[in-house]
Amino acid sequence: AAGPWRLDRNGRRLYAVRDLSQTRHQRLHRFITGDPPHDIDHVNGDGLDNRRANLRPCSNSLNLANSRLYKGNTSGYRGVDWHKKSRRWRARIGVDDRLIHLGMFDTPEEAARAYDAAAIAAWGEYARPNFPIRTP
Repeated sequence: AAGPWRLDRNGRRLYAVRDLSQTRHQRLHRFITGDPPHDIDHVNGDGLDNRRANLRPCSNSLNLANSRLYKGNTSGYRGVDWHKKSRRWRARIGVDDRLIHLGMFDTPEEAARAYDAAAIAAWGEYARPNFPIRTP
C-alpha cells in the first residue's frame, strides 16, 4: 500500500510525494495524470499546484524551457549575462543541445527582450519569457 502524501524538495522546488516502497515514490502530478511515459510540466512553475489545468505533457527539453531563473543568475533575466571583454550584455539561448548567440546589447533589458523573442519562437506556450505577455 502507498504511504501518505508528504512534501519533498527537489532543488528549490517542492512536490507532493508518497512512498510506494522503500525505494520507489510517486509524485502527485504523475498520479493525477495517470503516470504517463512523458514529463509533466506545471504551467505556473509551482510544483504544489496540481490542478489539472496547471498540468500539461511535455518533453524534458520543454520542461526545462519553463524552469525558473538559476540561483546564481546575476543579470536578473533568463538568457542574459555580462560579457566582460566587450563590456556589454549578451543574450544566448540553448535550443536542441545548441547554444545560440543572440547578440550584444547596451542594457540587460534589451538582451532579455531578444531572449524572449527567441524563446517564444523555439518553445511557444512552454517558454517562460522575462517579460510575460499580458492577456486580458
